[in-house]
Amino acid sequence: MNLNQEKKRGDPTQYKVENTLGFMGKYQFGEPLLIDLSYYKANVYYGKGANKNYWRGTWTGKKGIKNKAQFLNSPRVQELAIREAFALNYRRLKDTLKQKGKSIYHFLGKKKTYKRQRQIKNNYNHSFWYFSRSAFTRTRWSSATVVK
Repeated sequence: MNLNQEKKRGDPTQYKVENTLGFMGKYQFGEPLLIDLSYYKANVYYGKGANKNYWRGTWTGKKGIKNKAQFLNSPRVQELAIREAFALNYRRLKDTLKQKGKSIYHFLGKKKTYKRQRQIKNNYNHSFWYFSRSAFTRTRWSSATVVK
């Protein structure tokens, strides 16, 4: 299912949600990601001096968004921003792997077991979706680290 199909089926109020850590919108955007995508500016933000997304910085006006309320009330901009996020993280992943003399194709279709807390093991079949999802849900550079 692509994002356009999901958008048609989804609940329109999901674009306006905010969780207790201040992640907001349908895709739970945080300050670091919106800074990376040039929608937002801040010196202190979640993960860099703040323990949650307080949204005390300034909005850049990108795509006409000048404040948090506008972002929350703009499904179109949230859909564009998630696409920008996937593209940005895919470029970062490719660049990081290239520095290691590898590419994403070294890992696609291969299974790997990752040890997590208390020896819990998770088996993953590397796919493009896996890399894209991990790039979005993890820290800025960690998708490349999971393919060591």
